[in-house]
Amino acid sequence: MKPQRPHPLANRSNLTCLFVPGLLNPPAAIEQLTLLMFVKGLDDLHTVEERMAEDLGVNATEHFPERHQR
Repeated sequence: MKPQRPHPLANRSNLTCLFVPGLLNPPAAIEQLTLLMFVKGLDDLHTVEERMAEDLGVNATEHFPERHQR
């Protein structure tokens, strides 16, 4: 039985994995990460608004109508 070798990226930072050989389009990966961080920020803000509304005993403002939610 062969001993398991660690993954080649196990000791590198997360950012360096964007520039490993084989990733064909690093700018596209950065664009996707930027979009994910933006959406995460929006979700965090909405969560804070919902918690504040709950603490105050009022309904939270919905930014998107129900028909646009999946």
